[in-house]
Amino acid sequence: MNTDKIKNIVIAALSALTILFVALIYFEEQSYVLSASQQEHIISILEHNDFSLASSVTMPRYFSPMRQLNMQWLNHDIEGIVARFFGDIVYEQDNEIGSTFYYCDINEKEIGINLASNIVNFSSLFGFFVAGHGEGFAHTTAGSKELAYAFIHEVIGVNDMEHYSTMLTSTGDYILVFYARHEGYIVFNSHVRVRVASYGIVHVVYSNMTAGEFIDYERPIFSADEALLALVSHLRAEHEYRQNILITDIQLIYAHQEGGVPAYLFTVLIDGSITFNYLFNAFTNMHIWSEIVL
Repeated sequence: MNTDKIKNIVIAALSALTILFVALIYFEEQSYVLSASQQEHIISILEHNDFSLASSVTMPRYFSPMRQLNMQWLNHDIEGIVARFFGDIVYEQDNEIGSTFYYCDINEKEIGINLASNIVNFSSLFGFFVAGHGEGFAHTTAGSKELAYAFIHEVIGVNDMEHYSTMLTSTGDYILVFYARHEGYIVFNSHVRVRVASYGIVHVVYSNMTAGEFIDYERPIFSADEALLALVSHLRAEHEYRQNILITDIQLIYAHQEGGVPAYLFTVLIDGSITFNYLFNAFTNMHIWSEIVL
């Protein structure tokens, strides 16, 4: 028996199967890629509705099926945070339904904790500095970033937050956004947003969650153009008479909703002055959260 001939036939058959599998994988992946014509079409719809995309925006092109993420609220070290924030200054505590407030009359510093959403707010009318970082402070992008990082590390006490963006407001303040990531994805509910004025930090919003394993099976998600259509519909109902709506960022992330779900995060500037975050569940294309960015 000519075994070499049989081997060659087997090798040829395996090679053909490999090429077939690669081709199938390629065509399957391409079915989850936003085409150029789809992008042009959604941009045309946005313009027709008086929406515009900032030149810096990169629209997410890939929308392969995704899984849920096991996310749990982190138990904040409130006592430690309060002690580090106020230092040796005596503070008072005021409890309300669903919230806890700590404040100091001497320097108008305040911590507000929303127990339902696990969000911690820090604020001061006169601004504040982290110990040792006020001397020589320069109200620049770099100086504000250094001050924000010092606050995150020394007061909040976390080290997994990565700088994501810096925005200069119409009043001359800097808003710096930091996120934790999991497997490359932004975890929206693990974030710190810091507003820095020329006289120090005036407002901080902090939230944190633990991100564990991916769970359940892969499910189809909506594409970015479909999510944009949902955003247009939502904003047209919410801001019926607004005509100057600029989308400054689009990200496919994970957000907390009965665990962790893939979601589209839209950052939107309205009337050139007010910045909002809008979240849409990528599984359902439904609005799940909106907020003013500081």
